[in-house]
Amino acid sequence: MTENPENPSPHISQERVKHDPAIGASVRLAVIPDSMGFVILLGLATLLLL
Repeated sequence: MTENPENPSPHISQERVKHDPAIGASVRLAVIPDSMGFVILLGLATLLLL
């Protein structure tokens, strides 16, 4: 990939390892709702057990 001084890459480490940002985005999109659901489940269980 050629360097463009007018539009530098915001993720230089991804550019060095030739990592596609779409792969990381799909993982983040799956983890966020799963972890939020788990936190909500634990919160509701705590409220019911008190």
